[in-house]
Amino acid sequence: MKNLYRIITIICLFIIYIANNSFALEQPQQYGRIEGHVHDKSTLTHMPGANIILENTDFGAASDNIGEYRIINVPPGKYTLKATMVGYEVLRKEIVIKAGELIHIDLFLTVSPFMGDEVVVTATRTPKVIKDVPVRTEIITSERLKEKQATNVYEALESEPGIRVEQQCSNCNFSMIRVEGLPGGYTQVLINSEPIFTGLAGVYGLQQIQTGNIERIEIVKGSGSALYGSDAIGGVVNIIMKEPQFLPQLNIGSSIGQYGTNHFTANGSMRRDNVGLVFSLQKDMGDAIDQTGGNSTPPFTDIGQDNLTDRVSTDNFGAAGNLFFYDALGKNSKVKVFGRAANEFRRGGNFDTWDDPYDPDSEHIKTVRYETGIGFEKEYLRGQKIDFNYSFVDHDRSATNGAAWDKTI
Repeated sequence: MKNLYRIITIICLFIIYIANNSFALEQPQQYGRIEGHVHDKSTLTHMPGANIILENTDFGAASDNIGEYRIINVPPGKYTLKATMVGYEVLRKEIVIKAGELIHIDLFLTVSPFMGDEVVVTATRTPKVIKDVPVRTEIITSERLKEKQATNVYEALESEPGIRVEQQCSNCNFSMIRVEGLPGGYTQVLINSEPIFTGLAGVYGLQQIQTGNIERIEIVKGSGSALYGSDAIGGVVNIIMKEPQFLPQLNIGSSIGQYGTNHFTANGSMRRDNVGLVFSLQKDMGDAIDQTGGNSTPPFTDIGQDNLTDRVSTDNFGAAGNLFFYDALGKNSKVKVFGRAANEFRRGGNFDTWDDPYDPDSEHIKTVRYETGIGFEKEYLRGQKIDFNYSFVDHDRSATNGAAWDKTI
C-alpha cells in the first residue's frame, strides 16, 4: 500500500511538472499586467470587494481584503479600466498596455447617493445578471459567523432562510441539514468546491467542521445535480477556507457557558513575499443535558422525568494549516500544502448506565480524522486555468450502539 501511495505521488508531481513546462497557452513575455489598490477617496481607506474590469473584454479582478487587485496576461493595446462598487460612482481610466509591462494604478472611488449597477452572480457557475438567475447564491461571511457566534458549520447554518438544521437521536445527537425540505443525503457539502466526509457530511460532519479557518459559506438552494453531482438535488453548501493576506492577523477567543458549553479558538494568517500561512486551532466542549429537568453534574441527581440525554456530552478538537507558495512554478501559479485534523468524542443515553458503551440505552462515538494534501493552480491567457488537487484522508469512526446488544443472553 505504501508503494502505491509513492507511485501516485510521483505521478501527481510529474503532471504538475508537465503542466508547468509544456502548457502551450502561456506566453507571458507577450502580455502585460495591471495591479494596484482601491481606496475610498474621502477617507483614503482600502476598499475590499471592488470590481475592476477592462471594458469590452473578459479581463477583470476583485480587490481583496486590503484593497489590492491584479489583472494578468493582458494583450498589448489601449483599454478603458473600469472600477465599480455598490454605493460608489463608477470610475473609468484610459490606459495603454505594452508587452511585458507592469502598470501600477491606484484607484480612488467617490461615494454616490445613487444606486449602482446590477450585481452579477455566479450561482450557475456562469456569469448572469441577478434578475435572470434561476437559483440565488447566498453568502454567510466571516463577519456574519462572528455575529452568530457560530463555533461549527451546524451553528452557522441555523436560522438561514430555506435551511433547517436539526439534531436527532437523544443518545448520539447526529445532525442533519435540510435544504428546501429534503433530507441531508440530498445536499452536497463541499470544502473549497471539493466533496468531503462522503454521506456523513450531513450527519456528524456539520459539527466537526469548525469555523476558525472559514472565510465564507456559499449556499445554493434547489436542484443543482447537473452542475454539482447527484448529491446536490436539494442544494449545495460550499465552505471556502481563508487565504493568507499581507497584513498579519492573530485572533484568540473564548466563551464560557452553562453546562460546560465552552469554546476556545486561535487562528491567524501571514504572508511574506510569495509565501503565506493560515492556521487555526479550536476546542469545543459541552456537558450532557436532560431538558426535561434536573442537571448533568455527577452524580446526576434530580435528572428529570426520563433520565435520558437530550443533548449528549461532547469534546471536539480541531486543527488546520495551509501553506501557500505563490509563483513557485511559474508566474500566476499557486501551490498549496494543507493539513486538517478532527478528534471528537460524544456519548449519551441513560444517565445511570451511560458509562457502559454496551448498555441498551447508551451510545459512545469516537471520530478521528486526518487529512493532508497538495494543490496546484495556475492561470493562463484569457482566464484559462489548470487546477489540480491530491489529498490523503484517514477517517476512523468507532461507535457502540447499545440497542444492537441484548445483554440478557
